[in-house]
Amino acid sequence: MSTTTRTHSPAYRRAVDPRNVHWTQLRWARYRHQHGRCAVCHCKLGLRFEAHHLHYRTLGQERLSDIRIVHQGACHWLADTWRRQSTRFWRWWWGFMRDA
Repeated sequence: MSTTTRTHSPAYRRAVDPRNVHWTQLRWARYRHQHGRCAVCHCKLGLRFEAHHLHYRTLGQERLSDIRIVHQGACHWLADTWRRQSTRFWRWWWGFMRDA
């Protein structure tokens, strides 16, 4: 597993700032919705968890369905990998269908 540091845009950092009331309430609402379990491994989460964006189209105006709560580290890395793989697949699929 790579240990590269992610760099996010200023807009992303503003959207997920812990002082952002919408973001804080959304994270805890998703935590309750998932019954305090990680979306990747389904193990019980403690109070240290991360919100994983399924996409960035609604950045700053996320809905409950736009994020998943995951463990820090490996589970978040897996969720990011799955998102990238899914995006790659759909780009390939639509390119394939366009050319067919």
